[in-house]
Amino acid sequence: MVTDGRRQFFLRQSHQERHHASVFHRVVLCTTPRGAGTVPAGLRNYRARLEQASRRNDIVETLVGQQMVLEGFGEVILNRMDKKFDQRRIGFKKIRKTLLAQEQGHQAFGHRMLRHLVESGEVELKKVHELISEYLVFIDHLLVELEPVFNTVGADPACYRRTLQQRLCNW
Repeated sequence: MVTDGRRQFFLRQSHQERHHASVFHRVVLCTTPRGAGTVPAGLRNYRARLEQASRRNDIVETLVGQQMVLEGFGEVILNRMDKKFDQRRIGFKKIRKTLLAQEQGHQAFGHRMLRHLVESGEVELKKVHELISEYLVFIDHLLVELEPVFNTVGADPACYRRTLQQRLCNW
């Protein structure tokens, strides 16, 4: 069930995510070859799946898809890209730091909520594992689509996937 406090958190997060998307779009436009600025199909499909879960009021799927996998992926990208951007003197340091803190906060919220739901018996851990696997398929598609962006800064997309997978293995 989504309480007023949780609803407020999700509303704040939604606002922050719109800002994140705008910033990421600008960074992509500044750092990649022309034509790479469109929203990848993998991300559109991911968003559609999350919106379906939200419409069904499926808090478990929403937490897994948004808080654990997507926010976890964002954190992995920001941590790794931070170093690459510094090496190439690309900039955006203050915004990167703010976004990273927000990603970490969103992810921590999701982890706490899911742990509570599992410990209280409201959801089986097996269901969480299944959802993680399903959302990682979306991440795999997204990594393939974003390969030119990663190549621009000399990053290995497979490394991002492995790091995310390792972090999710705690579940």
